[in-house]
Parts: sequence; C-alpha cells; structure tokens
Amino acid sequence: MTLQPLSLTNLCQGIKPSLLLGCLCDRQDGTFQLGWVVGQPDFAAPLNNVSVPVGRDATFSCMVNDLGGYRVGWVKADTKAIQAIHKHVITHNSRVSVSHSDHNTWMLHIRGVQEEDRGPYMCQINTDPMRSQIGYLEVTVPPEIEDNRSSTDVMVPEGSNAPIVCRAKGYPPPKITWTREDQKPIVMRTNDPAMPKIKKLSYEGEVLNLTQITRSDMGPYLCIANNSVPPIVSKRIMVEVHFRPVIHVPNQLIGVPLGSSAKLECNLEASPKSIQYWTRDTGEMLISNNEYSVQESLTNFYMTRMTLTISSFKPHHKGVYFCTAKNSLGETQGKIKVYEIELPTEEPAMVEENEDFGQPGGRGGGGAGGGHSPVEFSNEIPYGPRSREDTSTRHEDIVTRGQVTHPRPNHRTPSQPPTDKKRHPHHAMGEQGDSRPSRPPWWDWDQSTTSEVLRIDHSALLVLLCLVGNVLV
Repeated sequence: MTLQPLSLTNLCQGIKPSLLLGCLCDRQDGTFQLGWVVGQPDFAAPLNNVSVPVGRDATFSCMVNDLGGYRVGWVKADTKAIQAIHKHVITHNSRVSVSHSDHNTWMLHIRGVQEEDRGPYMCQINTDPMRSQIGYLEVTVPPEIEDNRSSTDVMVPEGSNAPIVCRAKGYPPPKITWTREDQKPIVMRTNDPAMPKIKKLSYEGEVLNLTQITRSDMGPYLCIANNSVPPIVSKRIMVEVHFRPVIHVPNQLIGVPLGSSAKLECNLEASPKSIQYWTRDTGEMLISNNEYSVQESLTNFYMTRMTLTISSFKPHHKGVYFCTAKNSLGETQGKIKVYEIELPTEEPAMVEENEDFGQPGGRGGGGAGGGHSPVEFSNEIPYGPRSREDTSTRHEDIVTRGQVTHPRPNHRTPSQPPTDKKRHPHHAMGEQGDSRPSRPPWWDWDQSTTSEVLRIDHSALLVLLCLVGNVLV
C-alpha cells in the first residue's frame, strides 16, 4: 500500500473559514508556510432576564467558552452606555461592578436597583464580527396610593351622588379594588327598571360612583391597590350621609306594678350626630340619679339606642315621657306613656276533702294534728233525685257483731276490697225494685226529723255501733 503525502493545502481546506485565525498554505512558488488553527469564543448559555423589586440587588451572568485573548464587555443596550470591559468598570455609576469565575463566567452586578436601571443589558465579545446576547432587567415597584390624586372622607346629603376616587402608582401598574370595611355589599344603583340595584362584594376601578345614596350606604370604604409586588396597600375613605333625626319607639304604652323597675327605650337614627335627652310631661329633664338611669349605646355609625330605666316605680312616676333628638338638619321626638297596673291577688287554696270521710288527710282523718273531726252537716237533701255523677260522698254499711245489718245487693264486708265504681248509697236501688234510693239502716230512726246528711268519721261510727249493739241486746 502506497501512502499519499498530506499537504497543508488539504489541511486548510478542512477548516471552516470562520474558525481560521491563521492558516497559510502553499504559495504560488510552491513553497509552504506552517500555520495554526484556533476556534473562536462562543456563548455557553443564554443571558437570562432578571426581575427584582426596587432597592434590591441584581446580577447578570454571561458564560463564554474559549474566550482566549478576547474580552467580554457590558453595555446598556437602550442607551448604548458602556458599563464595563473585561475586569474594568467604565460607567460612573458607583452601584455597578463586575466579577468572573472559572474563567468562563462573567458577571455584572447592580446594587440597590432603581427604576432608571430598568431595561436591556448586552454581554458582548470583541470578535470580528462582534458577538453578543441581551438580557432584560425588570425593576418592579410596590403599589403606592397617591393621596393627592385620591378622595378624602366624603360628606353628602341623602339621595345625592357620591363619586369616590382612588389612584395608585407602581410597576407593573396596580389594580384598584373597592370593598366595604364592614363586609357589606356595595350597592350600585342604575336607571334600569328591570335591575335598579346591583350588589357587589367588590368593585374594580379607580372611580366608585355611589348614586342616589342612602343612609345604609354610610360607612368606611377600602381602596386596595395590588400589582403582585408586596406589600398590598389600601386607603380608608369614610362616606357620611347626612339626614334629619328619626326616632322609632318599640313600646309606646308601658304598664308597671308599684315597686317594679321600668325600662323605656327609643331607637334613634341621625347624621350628623345629634344631641339627645329625656324629658317628662311636667317639663322636667331627666338625668341619672337615684330614681332614673339614662344610658346610650351606639349600634352603628348613625343609630343610637336611648334607654331610660325607672329603678322603683311609684305613683308619681306615672305620666308621659319624651325622648328628643336634635342635629343641624332638624329635630324629632318620641313619646312613651307609663301607667300603673295592679298585680292579681292570689286566692287561698281550697282544701280538698277525702271522698270517704270528708276530711283532709285520708282515712283516719285528723289532718295535721291526727285527731278526729266531729259530726259534720251539709245542706244536701238525702232523698233528692240526683244523678250518679253528682255524688261526692260514700257511706259504708254498718257492721255489728260480724254481721251486716240490712244487707244490700251492693254491700261489702270489711274483708272485701272496695269496688272501683263510686256509688252514693242514697242513689242505690232497693231490694224489691223500689224506685226510691236505698238508705243506710241508721236513717230509719232519724229520717222524720233529719233534713241534713250526716257525715260520720271512724270515731263517730264506732260510738254509733256501740249504741245500736246495746239496743239490740
């Protein structure tokens, strides 16, 4: 195999012209001059954009391969102002500096970035032609409300319009949002009959138009500026709606027992704030003392609860009381009449008699003392025609020497339990179907003279049994 000699001409032809710094090949006279091949520098990575809030530090990093004897420079592209070349700072801005590391990373530092630093920055290599790449410095500015271009507190009469304005600066431009401090919806009134009111919890825009304003629209409104750069800022604007005082009286007539306390109440609405007080029909102005207690509590920006308390009601407290309120737009008055009422007296409790013996305490009588009561008379007629339901007293059959005298169909011996059905002996039918009510046997000796029903307790019954037993013997 024959080896072909490699000429320098062939070597130079294999190199791209853009990468040739020097390669002198064969001359016309046939002689040769040795040359060299060197690669030009190139960027290893793109130059990134940088975004920092105003006042912070920013750094651009430019990575270059095979820099060789070339140099890296920094230029602010929009103004063509040279910032630095290689290791030397050219600009007079003391906040600018440069550094490098690993022989291939070159950095431009800007301390305490200001808004005028915003813009494109170029990293370039002094090749021919020049090589460069651009990164953008974004300087963000937190929102700031411009008080001189925004509304202050607003005072308008009820029914008028109240436009409130809030403007803010920052970068990017901030967005303005309106809300109410009390979290109530913002009412937007329109001339459209189909939708006269639109309620929104928030509204976006620099100008908030409150039309046909009412007292319910009164209160603080918050203007919030936000551009995603902390911190978020806000401004508080108070909207005052002015109107004449109005008083609502929940109870215009109050009855009070002697010795009790009485509470009189008036609910007041007024803006601007009113002067309020209590008076009587006698012309007396009431203040807190031993007899009266005067209190006021603010329920919202324009509502006040007025309270007058009479500690111990007496006859001279009867009459008419007035709650009065005045402000710059007018005056109003509420009226409450106070009168005396008598508490109902409690009747003495009725003592319920025992159905068997007519005495409290059940069988055995005696009540609290445990004694026996004497014979008791009532105005009931013994033989009158009465219904079974009217019967309130039951008499027991008389037992003598273990036998029942004049047994009846409805009698019971002492050993038998009482029946559940309540029957009066005077209403029981006789043995022979007599239509007259049956009577106890002891009524036979007294029925001609007695016009009252005898009710006998245990002791009286025992005495009677003894007497009857002696007679029978």
